[in-house]
Amino acid sequence: IEMVKPVLYDESADKLPVKQCLLYVLERTLRLLHPFMPYVTEEVWQNMPHKGETIVNADYPVNLPREIEAEEHMSIIMEAVMGIRTIRGELNLSPGLELKAHVKTLSEKAQDVLSGNLSYLKKLARVEVVEIGPEVLKMKGSSVAVRSHVEVYVPLEGLLNLDSEIERLRKEEARIEESLIFLSKKLQNEGFVKRAPKDVVAKEQEKHEECLRKKERILENLQKLFEAKGVK
Repeated sequence: IEMVKPVLYDESADKLPVKQCLLYVLERTLRLLHPFMPYVTEEVWQNMPHKGETIVNADYPVNLPREIEAEEHMSIIMEAVMGIRTIRGELNLSPGLELKAHVKTLSEKAQDVLSGNLSYLKKLARVEVVEIGPEVLKMKGSSVAVRSHVEVYVPLEGLLNLDSEIERLRKEEARIEESLIFLSKKLQNEGFVKRAPKDVVAKEQEKHEECLRKKERILENLQKLFEAKGVK
C-alpha cells in the first residue's frame, strides 16, 4: 500500500491498474475474513464495487495466485527500509529528517533489486541513498543495521550529539536498574509472593520482565553509539 501511494497522488500517472489491484486484494481479503467477521466484512463489501447481493454467496478464495519472485524482491526492499527505520527509531531521530544511507548488498539479487527500486527506498524510508553495492564500507561515526540481504550504514555526524545521547541513555539505564532492584526484592520476598493475589504477583513479574527488555534495548543502543564514536 505504501509503495502505490506515489502513483495515486501523481495526477499524471495511470492509476487504473493500481486501483484494480487494490480492489482485487481488498475484495479477496474480505471474503477470507467473512467467516470470522461476518457483519464488518458485509458492510465494507456492500460499499465497494462487487458482484452479487451479499458476500455470503461469494465463493471462498482458494488457490490464490502467488508471485514468489515478487515476494522475494519485496522482502529485500523491506529489509533495507526496516533497517533504516530501526536506526531512526532507536536513536530518536525525527521521522521528518532525511537521512543519508550507504547500503552494502550481500547478494547479487539484492544489488539488482535495490538498484532498480531506489525511488521506493527513498520514499518509504525518507532517505538519500549515497551509494549501494557489495563493496560499500562502513563509515566512521555511522550507525549500522544488519539484515539477511543488506547492511545499512547511516552516518550520524550532524544528526545527533553522541555524547549527549549516551548520557541520556546512561541516566535511563540507571533509572531502569533501580526499578529492577526494587522489583527483584519484592518478588524474592516470600511473604509478598504467598500473601498477595496471584494477579498482583503476575503484574509485578511482567513489570520486571519489561524492565529487563528495556535495559537490553538501552544497552544495544549504547553499543551502537559507542561504535559510531569508534569506541569498542
